[in-house]
Amino acid sequence: MADILVVEDEPDMQQIMKLKLSKEGHSVCTASNGTEALEKIAEHPPDLILLDLMLPEMDGWEFCERVRKESQVPIIMVTAKNQDKDIVRGLRLGADEYITKPFQLETLVARVDALLRRLAWERKAAEEEIEALKRNITNIVSHELRTPLAALMGTLDLALQEAFQDNILAQREFITNARKNAQKMRSLVDDLITLVRIDQGLEIFRRPVSIQREIKRLLAAHQDDLQVGGLEVVFTYLDEFTVHVDLVLFRQAIGHLLSNAIKHSPQGGKISVLVKQRSDEGVEIEVRDQGPGIVPQEQKKIFERFYQIERGNHRREAGLGVGLFIARAIARAHGGSLEVISTPGKGCLFTFSIPKGEPDWEM
Repeated sequence: MADILVVEDEPDMQQIMKLKLSKEGHSVCTASNGTEALEKIAEHPPDLILLDLMLPEMDGWEFCERVRKESQVPIIMVTAKNQDKDIVRGLRLGADEYITKPFQLETLVARVDALLRRLAWERKAAEEEIEALKRNITNIVSHELRTPLAALMGTLDLALQEAFQDNILAQREFITNARKNAQKMRSLVDDLITLVRIDQGLEIFRRPVSIQREIKRLLAAHQDDLQVGGLEVVFTYLDEFTVHVDLVLFRQAIGHLLSNAIKHSPQGGKISVLVKQRSDEGVEIEVRDQGPGIVPQEQKKIFERFYQIERGNHRREAGLGVGLFIARAIARAHGGSLEVISTPGKGCLFTFSIPKGEPDWEM
């Protein structure tokens, strides 16, 4: 049963409602005006509020508005005002339901039970969704961390066995592979940390950055993956210019866009990167691939956290499924955007656009 606050200035009506709801098993407290009700909410937040609109000192409209600034507690308006405009006003101010006076007590109980039942169902559905998300995160993270970790441990085991102590080229290859897998794990950890920062409100620290220089650096960092896929990169820009961005987050966002293009490009395909200066001296970066593209119904979902596209036989893409979510969050933290244009079978065009901004630190 629920803790219910009845806000009603007529003593008889207040007492009748309290007795009836108490008889139904609810714990009921009362208040005769809005000020008293706010004090009781602060002392002991209720599960539901029954609110009369015609109150002294503070009417129900104002009370409802003030409650909604602090709480999402369900509110049922109980009012003699039965015109549509009054009901609509109350609902727009944050009430969840209404009942007009005069009413049968059984009707009041039924409305209360119906709202509590709906809220319980929504709460259960949310909890189940959270649990499913937790399981999904655990499965994905454990798999994505174990894969490079197993490769790293295997490389180090061979090194300890001195299997290639007299072969310098083999040593270099094994060390390179170990470093590559360590970098993959670091990227996964960085993404998980950024997800936490996004949930807490992503703070950025802007500094002057040469966009072209940073993209060249990122392309160089992806050179091995480009070579494995036999991919050609066409990097186009007119002039070099500086934009004020959070350098670490900028690298993370554009790195995800490049990784995404590499992952979805066909063997021997081409990736185009175009940098343009916006009219406000910001930057627009386009990353285009020749991959399978994205069907229209998937194009919004790809920016959701942990969303992964299925590619035939219910096979999901490798990775955590957070790269595009993080890249868009970083763009928005800079006051910009990340959008996609795609036609199935003709690849994708991602556009990362941010304003120049003001620096938090000058070099």
